Amino acid sequence: MRIAAIALFALLAASPAWAQPVPAAVPSGATAESRRAAHDLGPVIGIEAQVTDVLARIHLDLLRRTMAQNGKGVDVAAPIVDKLLMPGFTARAGELTTVLLEPWAANFTAGELRLLRSFFASPLGQRYLRLQPTLANQAARGWEDWSQRVFLQIVENQSAELNARGLRF
Repeated sequence: MRIAAIALFALLAASPAWAQPVPAAVPSGATAESRRAAHDLGPVIGIEAQVTDVLARIHLDLLRRTMAQNGKGVDVAAPIVDKLLMPGFTARAGELTTVLLEPWAANFTAGELRLLRSFFASPLGQRYLRLQPTLANQAARGWEDWSQRVFLQIVENQSAELNARGLRF
């Protein structure tokens, strides 16, 4: 149990969602028609899984915060989060769905959203949705590798100047 609690604490500490800056408000360009089209798009883009993921992140963050702010272990904090705090979030999951779809409604017209729904409902669109997290991870690894290579080349090319300034990389 203690190992599981340590592993859970390490996981929570690695992703402090509440410590992140609050993103800018969603643009207000949504219309009633674009909101309806966004809600029609939701099931095709896996909005239920997104809501489930957000609620799981909230759960982990609430658990971490409850433990940290109250000096309690996971064995005490988990029932508090599970029985007292999370039911309020899960009861309002429909609102979260609307919040997650609002950027779609604000940034695309209803016609564009209908086209996106057709695309994402297609086999290629579904493949894209399945691969999107992999594509994002591969791109992130790629730019990190590129950044490291470029940095090392710059440091090598600028080594005399960096050494003259007493800098070591």
